[in-house]
Amino acid sequence: MNSALLIYLPATEASDIAWLQRSGDGRITEHGILQNWQALPSLAARSHRLPCYVLCPAELSSIHHATPLGNSAAARQAMKFQIEEQLCEQPEQLHIALIVGKTGNQPLIAVAKAQMTRWHDALEAADLRVTALLPDVLALPEQTTLSDGRRRLIRNTTHMCMVDEDNFNTWCELTKTDAAALSSGAAHSVEGTDAASWLNAIAAVFQPTSGCNLLSDEFSLRSQLQRELTRWRNPIIAGVAVLSLIWLVVFLGNSTLQSKLDAYSYEVERLYRDAFPEQRRVVSPRRQMQEFLTAIGDDRERSPLLYWLQLITGGVADINGAQVDEIEFQRDPDRLRVNLRLPGYAQLDQLSSTLKDAGLAVARGTVTQAGNAITAQLDLTEAAQ
Repeated sequence: MNSALLIYLPATEASDIAWLQRSGDGRITEHGILQNWQALPSLAARSHRLPCYVLCPAELSSIHHATPLGNSAAARQAMKFQIEEQLCEQPEQLHIALIVGKTGNQPLIAVAKAQMTRWHDALEAADLRVTALLPDVLALPEQTTLSDGRRRLIRNTTHMCMVDEDNFNTWCELTKTDAAALSSGAAHSVEGTDAASWLNAIAAVFQPTSGCNLLSDEFSLRSQLQRELTRWRNPIIAGVAVLSLIWLVVFLGNSTLQSKLDAYSYEVERLYRDAFPEQRRVVSPRRQMQEFLTAIGDDRERSPLLYWLQLITGGVADINGAQVDEIEFQRDPDRLRVNLRLPGYAQLDQLSSTLKDAGLAVARGTVTQAGNAITAQLDLTEAAQ
């Protein structure tokens, strides 16, 4: 096996944590003891360089077998209830992980959710990149036992568990296990009862069970980047929503402006066609109109509308405070309706007189007083000869 980082994670936060770095040929190249869980971040850099296996005491988990239903989260939840009678706790209080790849009945590892929460939060807070979290017994090869004189780890084809040495014979009777046959396998002694001694002994024969990881489903570890993204998720969503709203406002504003420009272009083209009815092809009405204005000069026969507009603009320009609000032109017969704003009635009479002198018939429409000014409507037609 390639080099790996092994960490022995105890049940409680204040307990010592043993760790070691194992070479590919099984030699221990580095090792150490951490005083508590708060010191776990010191191993983060190593866990990013090497496969990292976190081992937990086998007595904190239980291994069962159930009819395979699949490897989905829903299937694992359903398989809890197949082994309900074998459990000491309610199934809802347990986290279930599968040993993937096994044939026949599906092996399950059950661990209390409260314990999994403590381990998960400590590992995630330390930013450890963990390959797998598994009971220490599943780090042993099959047909192997490990004993320190106080407890015994047993890994064979039928059992994967920890047994107190004082209860070993009773366990053999209950499970109908041949103690002599079990002892004849690969039995290893542990020199010492502390976590470091156990981890050194496991490292010597280390062979983790493939397809096994307690860090699954709701207890999957997230990287620091993922945690930061989760922390900033709501602000990011709010920012995207604000930007989307701004984009929508700009889009609607552009659409409204475009609609106004289209309407303006339509009116310019309509005015051009009214001014020059003989023109069939309209490409650039503003440029074409300018060219025709230059060409026709004061030719009222060719374009009466333009001639009348020149008269009105000239007459209004001579009156201080006068302005044209609206112009409406109709053909057959030619008629121009003008809505004006003037300082008073005297100026209205002045403008009417100017237009009559130019040969137009002027009919007054509605005249309204608006503050210190008046609004008036004039209908202009060619005067009868």
